Amino acid sequence: MNQPPEGANWSIGNRGEELNPPMPVFDGSKRAPLPDAYVESPGSPVKPESLYLAQLAERLGPSALRNVGYK
Repeated sequence: MNQPPEGANWSIGNRGEELNPPMPVFDGSKRAPLPDAYVESPGSPVKPESLYLAQLAERLGPSALRNVGYK
């Protein structure tokens, strides 16, 4: 996984194969490769599994998870 120009990509606790295809970025007349993404805990699931769902439950309570179709 690469980082886009002016941005950042993160891969945290992924369980799939990490692909890093060549994705050149054009800088004037020369080609420069994009930097690698930030990779944390590859192949090992992390807790919470979903930061969005953890924050939703903390903010609105467990019933909010049921309201959006979880648990």
